[in-house]
Amino acid sequence: MILILEGPNRTGKTTFIDFLCSVHEFVTIKPFDVDFLVSLEANGYPPVAVKAFVYGSLLTSVKTFKNLSMPNVVFDRFHISEAVHSYSRGYVALPETFAIDEMLSEIGAKLLLMEDTPFKLEERSGKDKAGLMNIFNALYNQSKMDKMRYNLSDPATDVIKWIFDKVAV
Repeated sequence: MILILEGPNRTGKTTFIDFLCSVHEFVTIKPFDVDFLVSLEANGYPPVAVKAFVYGSLLTSVKTFKNLSMPNVVFDRFHISEAVHSYSRGYVALPETFAIDEMLSEIGAKLLLMEDTPFKLEERSGKDKAGLMNIFNALYNQSKMDKMRYNLSDPATDVIKWIFDKVAV
């Protein structure tokens, strides 16, 4: 099972990943380190170089995990998060995002969007962060993957059942 976990900061992604790892033996993978991307930018790498690094990493991850038999893998942020944050890095990444989404769909990956109410996001993270939920929603809606929305305040039983349901081929 390959699970892609997306959503704005402070929606419970880490809490949910910790649960998956401790109870259901998932392995967490972060395809790139945001601090590393910031250091590339700080050291003068142009946006096109940062984009090439990020999308090269994402594509390599999809191609690698497509051929492995690792049973339970959760990617902590992936192509949708990068598309949301690419504007602040000085580039647009929608074509690459849709291509990666197609590849993930073809290999049966599932997309889980962690969400919360705009009021609660604003309360925890500020107005600027809460506005990102709209972009996450738009990209989520366009995804071709088997997908589900989840809020940590909801019971976990439905989302766990969905995660472990077989993907129809």
